[in-house]
Amino acid sequence: MGKAFKLQSVLNYRQIIEREAQQVLARALTRQGDLMAQLARQRAELDYLTSDFENRKRQGLSMADLNLYRSHIRYSEQQLRSLEKEFEQSNTEVCRCREELMRSCQDRRMVEKLKQKQAVQTRRENLHRENLSLDEIALRERQGGLA
Repeated sequence: MGKAFKLQSVLNYRQIIEREAQQVLARALTRQGDLMAQLARQRAELDYLTSDFENRKRQGLSMADLNLYRSHIRYSEQQLRSLEKEFEQSNTEVCRCREELMRSCQDRRMVEKLKQKQAVQTRRENLHRENLSLDEIALRERQGGLA
């Protein structure tokens, strides 16, 4: 019977770390998707405001209304820049999470390889012991047959 893998707790820990890294990446990707949708909505709103402003300007607006529209458009542009900045930060976060997941996968694979090597070594040792036992039995039978 093979001996237990001494680093099983390390392998279990590495698997947990990898799962956590997968979850963190999934959350970061979800956040990035949400920001992408918000960016699209904000761009659409800004496009609508701009075209509506141009149409109303042609129809004739009071100075107060013109200033109000301009103010709203500036606010919408600020919101868009803020979302774009957040989106860039989320891209950085997603890249960081992917790198962390790659590292945790490599760590887990390294321990799994070690486990496989140990299993192969244990099988070889068991086979060697079995062969020694068979040789000893054969030797005893031969010695018993000669006497």
